[in-house]
Amino acid sequence: KTASAPIVDQGQPVSFDLVITNNGPDEATNVVVTDNVPSQLTVTDVTSSEFSCTRSGNAITCNKAQLAVGAFGTVTVKAVVNAGVVGLVSNTATVTARQPDPDPSNNTFTATINVPEVIVNPPIPPEVTLPATGANLSSVIAIAISMLMGGIALILTTIRRRRQLV
Repeated sequence: KTASAPIVDQGQPVSFDLVITNNGPDEATNVVVTDNVPSQLTVTDVTSSEFSCTRSGNAITCNKAQLAVGAFGTVTVKAVVNAGVVGLVSNTATVTARQPDPDPSNNTFTATINVPEVIVNPPIPPEVTLPATGANLSSVIAIAISMLMGGIALILTTIRRRRQLV
């Protein structure tokens, strides 16, 4: 069983692929795959071309009449991560058959995803204040205008005196 991604955000889709293989020694009959998807997820679909699957809420059951030695089938479970879920979410499925299995340790499989915390409002950095320079911009502008007006007055006075001399 594998998940489509190791990290999935809240509200986003995730899918799980379950590959069921008959390792022998005998043909398996009445093969049943069960997957009770945890409540942190909402199942949206289950598909398989080899198994007949049904779903009731998050409980999935897939059946196959027989599975030859060495044969396999795949089941795909699609779900969405529910809002408010944070942390690890493990999804475990099991497979059984009518025949006794000489190695039942591989009849249960788990896939785990990590759902990161959602930061709704990122922290706002504090306002940057400029150090006081001792001068106020409006007073600097007033001085500049006064100097400009004084310069203009000096130029006009000089022009008048030259005209009077001529």
